[in-house]
Amino acid sequence: GEVLDLGLAFTCSGDLFMVSDRRSTLYRVEPDQPTISLIGQEGQLGAPITALSAWDDQLYGLGQGLDSNDRSDSPNLYRINTETGSAELIGPLGGQASPYANAGLAFDEDGTLWAVTDRLIGSDINMTSEILQIDPATGNATKVTDADIVGFESLAIGPPAGCDRGTLSPMIVPTLNVFGLLLLALLLAAIALVSLRQKCS
Repeated sequence: GEVLDLGLAFTCSGDLFMVSDRRSTLYRVEPDQPTISLIGQEGQLGAPITALSAWDDQLYGLGQGLDSNDRSDSPNLYRINTETGSAELIGPLGGQASPYANAGLAFDEDGTLWAVTDRLIGSDINMTSEILQIDPATGNATKVTDADIVGFESLAIGPPAGCDRGTLSPMIVPTLNVFGLLLLALLLAAIALVSLRQKCS
């Protein structure tokens, strides 16, 4: 049978969508049935999208990074029309994202879009996967860190994000540096000390 890399995402309306990278096609999934129905025509997406995530009811997709010959394919972020099954290019991930095969994609509750890449390319198992933060307005990716292992192809942060918040607006989300992590550790230690003193008294 055909080997497919599939992505899944729920929207805030409770709709479940599935994408196939090799078929470049969007499907609607009825989990209670279960049935799968084609949206638009086969190949309507026009890009090999390998991962899905939704903000409210707007669906986003991440393209496959490399083709079957390990050549650059579609390392881009797309906006997906769930009525027509077509994809609109938002923009490329850019230079901070290393070559990858497939990936996972998910919004957190603050509207930050995250990706984890599968960097198992050919027989090279020494390439560590990367965690990326992606600007949903431009597609530009910022590398956050390396993962300890390779082979990640999915990412889930639930429940669906952006419900009752409407349009996604650009925002600055702080990330913890070494000082921030040290401060967090001290704060947790202080809370633990207070709790311990209360128990002893």
